[in-house]
Amino acid sequence: MNALRFSPRRFLSLLKKEAIEIFRDRSILFMGLALPLLMLFIYGYGVSMDMEAVPAAVVLKERTPAALAFTRDLSANKQFAVRTVQGRPQAEALLEKRDIEFILEIPNGFERALTSGRGQVQLTIYGVDSNSAVIFRNYAAGILAQTAAKMIQEGRIPSSVQNTDLPAVTIVPRTWFNDEANSRWYLVPGLLVIVSAVSASLMGSIVIAREWERGTLTSLFATPASSLEILLSKWTAYSFIAYCGFLLCLILAFLLFNEPLRGSLWVLLGTGFLFIGWAAALGLFVSAKTKSQFLATEAAVLASFMPTMMLSGFIFDLRSVPVWIEVVGRLLPPTYAVETFRICFLSGGQSVTLAVNALVIALWTAGLFAGALTVLGKSPLEAKHSPKKAAS
Repeated sequence: MNALRFSPRRFLSLLKKEAIEIFRDRSILFMGLALPLLMLFIYGYGVSMDMEAVPAAVVLKERTPAALAFTRDLSANKQFAVRTVQGRPQAEALLEKRDIEFILEIPNGFERALTSGRGQVQLTIYGVDSNSAVIFRNYAAGILAQTAAKMIQEGRIPSSVQNTDLPAVTIVPRTWFNDEANSRWYLVPGLLVIVSAVSASLMGSIVIAREWERGTLTSLFATPASSLEILLSKWTAYSFIAYCGFLLCLILAFLLFNEPLRGSLWVLLGTGFLFIGWAAALGLFVSAKTKSQFLATEAAVLASFMPTMMLSGFIFDLRSVPVWIEVVGRLLPPTYAVETFRICFLSGGQSVTLAVNALVIALWTAGLFAGALTVLGKSPLEAKHSPKKAAS
């Protein structure tokens, strides 16, 4: 079992060799430290589900106190950037160019109709993006309903209308875990998983393939070093660099995005280490299998970025997708990393779930490392230069 021989002295020597190569090749440091920070910064600010400053137009057919109150309350909300236009044709021209997302038209006789319980306004929405259209409609309708309720409480609408307009039950909402309804708090844990997966797998994918192309792996096989020692030294070195990048991203998440931490920091750090170990092992396996830097990097990005983005629950809730997609997603480590990170950041608790998630990631890491070791150990070069072969 030449491939599984292990000597701490040889391992440390190989680890020192990897460290020297890393500091000589600054692109590795950029890939491991700067690239994750850059990706988190860009995606953290660029990807948001919050609705802010949505452009809208108001057409006032009358300027009564009630009409002005509705316009004022809509304009005061940070979700909307409201402009008052001269007439319906101007508003429709803006909507066709999508300079605005919806038109609120308050007709003549609105205040008189409102006092009799028959007040109506027209909301015309740009409906090409149906999801956004529904969100805008609900937000605007909610604000207008609040204005109407306030006017009833102030007595600006007769008491005879109150019994029909006010609901029998008042809903008092309470939001747990993300009381500010900040979508970045929800997205940043998934972004940490994505940038860690891409960074670690890219670095791992380059290592062995580069040495195959340069021929330096042949020299390593000619030494007493085993496949286990060679692979473990590379995995340790590049996992460490990727983990340093993960820690920097973690600091950025706390300082720049004000991400809360309601769970265990140690669980978060430990799961981050396991997941980065999985991504690095994935890169090493691909690198050992393809023996080509170009193919290895392409395969690493495909195998790390796409599942993490599409199948981990980062954007799409796995409970709402077809069953076979959910099954595939729940077989992959990114799903468990995203779930653990969100628990640690936003909700806390759930120790059994966290333990199961860590176990799944650890098993995947061990499996990919064993696969890379098997591929590397079957190299004809190692068999050629093994001590047993040389002795014969």
